[in-house]
Amino acid sequence: MAAADFFIDPKAGFYRFAPTVDNGATVFHDNPSFYQGVLRDLRATRESFQFVYFAGWWSDLRLPMGDPKASPKPPTLEAVLTALSAGLPVPPPPDQSSAPQDEHRYGPEICCMLWQHKAQSDYSAFPALVLPDSLFGAPILAAINTATVKTVNYLRGSNSGILDKRHAFAGSHHQKFIVMLTNEGLVAYLGSSDFNTDRLYPAGDPDAPSPPGKGSPLNDVNVRLTGPAAVDVLKTFVDRWRAHPDGANRPLRGETYKVLKTAVNQGAVQVQLSHTYAKSYPFAEAVRSAADTQVRICRTARRYVYFEDQYLIGTPDLWAALRDKLSSNVEFVVVGVMAPLNVVGDLPWLKERRSDFWLPLVSAYPGRVLLFEMLAPDGTDTGPGAYLHNKMTIADDAIVTMGSVNFSRRSHSHDSEVMATLGGPISPDSNVDIALQVRADRWARHLGVKPKEPPKIEDALAAFRRLPSTARIRPWIPVASAMTAVERAIYQRAYNAVLDPA
Repeated sequence: MAAADFFIDPKAGFYRFAPTVDNGATVFHDNPSFYQGVLRDLRATRESFQFVYFAGWWSDLRLPMGDPKASPKPPTLEAVLTALSAGLPVPPPPDQSSAPQDEHRYGPEICCMLWQHKAQSDYSAFPALVLPDSLFGAPILAAINTATVKTVNYLRGSNSGILDKRHAFAGSHHQKFIVMLTNEGLVAYLGSSDFNTDRLYPAGDPDAPSPPGKGSPLNDVNVRLTGPAAVDVLKTFVDRWRAHPDGANRPLRGETYKVLKTAVNQGAVQVQLSHTYAKSYPFAEAVRSAADTQVRICRTARRYVYFEDQYLIGTPDLWAALRDKLSSNVEFVVVGVMAPLNVVGDLPWLKERRSDFWLPLVSAYPGRVLLFEMLAPDGTDTGPGAYLHNKMTIADDAIVTMGSVNFSRRSHSHDSEVMATLGGPISPDSNVDIALQVRADRWARHLGVKPKEPPKIEDALAAFRRLPSTARIRPWIPVASAMTAVERAIYQRAYNAVLDPA
């Protein structure tokens, strides 16, 4: 199948983006290199006509933009944004040798939209009222996002931050992206990483600005986009900004951006952006294009579909798509890699929820549904790097998704999400598709081998069926629930109403 076969019809639903071609795409498999890439582009965004926009679930300005152990230590996000807002020196007039040293032009426009949760209140004194951090945000997260928005609002120039609490009950704004107009053109970064210190520091590190949890630093994948796909990321920010009451009367410089034919760093990758928005938040109609994309991928694939996700608890539509594919194609294989149960502490009954989804498929199609927990490089399930936070789907070496969309109902229908679906060659002169390269890189990590020429899918699947001693994953087996009828009723109501609502 070609990449285009996996894209959804842009005319078949509300707020759908058409696929674009000739995009540049650079994939980052670790957070230090991702932040370093963002830093390089930010430093090329200094002019007053340029802009920097970011949306996040968590955005901590104290985050170093690179490896915190490097020498010299990379600057923090706050230091970078402050330097950008200071502007460049005013050039001296032709008839003078120099301009006044304290005279600067304004820098780029800096704007952000961050999730506001728990009404920015700290309920930690009332443990009975504290709900899982991933759904409502820890008290520390409320303070961090508030501080970031205040700082952006106080930066020199015309800059604005919005704390966005307009979302469905028990929902969140979970999008994670940054888009900027650099000296080389429009650039966007999208994936599973926030500006969050648990992406760089292990648990217990005294230098971490906020305390990381077990399995930190988290394992994420992000992509840098140039070309028309970056314009779609810009549109995502502008549309959400304009739909918010605080942004409706505050025009953005990026609204009038026009694609420059001379922009560099474009390529041959096809990209389609998709989203999740609950009805009325922020649009009158619900947006389900991310969910529709995932289902289409499962129904279109012929050889295999591969998932990475911290939860991997699924949705009814995805279950039906996988069941239909497994029953109609005896050679079709499903592979899933998830975060270990021991590090995911924000979702109660996670083992039961995973088992509810996967046990019927594993039982009905033995040997064709292969499930694993990811381990840290040291082989443990709680050590640094054990927490798989990536959200990814790969199918048939033809298509790969990256973004904030978890393998869950709330990410497919309830929270604000964004996802990129990518296919085609990694560059105009390459015969290797981006999905194949990403699959080879991810599977090399999990099998504990050095990345090399991408192995054939048959050989790769054989390695999953008989893991090598170097593997940094372990088989995960779903189990039948041992809950009583009363316990199961409580569990179902909790998930349907709060933990994983549709």
